[in-house]
Amino acid sequence: KIPQHVTYFTSDTLSEALRPCFTLRADRWDYQYVALGMLASRVAHILHLPPFRRDYGPTLSVPNGMRMFVFQKATDR
Repeated sequence: KIPQHVTYFTSDTLSEALRPCFTLRADRWDYQYVALGMLASRVAHILHLPPFRRDYGPTLSVPNGMRMFVFQKATDR
C-alpha cells in the first residue's frame, strides 16, 4: 500500500534531532518492486475493467513516495 507512513521529518530536522550522536550518511527516495501485472491490475480496477494476472511480466522498481535516511553513530573523539 503506497504510501504506508506519514513523514514528520525532513533530512535537516532529523539530523538536528539526532546530532551529535549520529551523522546523516545518505538521503534518498525509497522504491518498491512490483510486477507489471500488478500495476496493470490496479489500472484495470480504476477503469472498472476485468483484472489482469498479478504475477505477469517483469518486476519494476517503482518509487513509493517515501524517503530513506541512513545515519551512522558518531565515534568518540
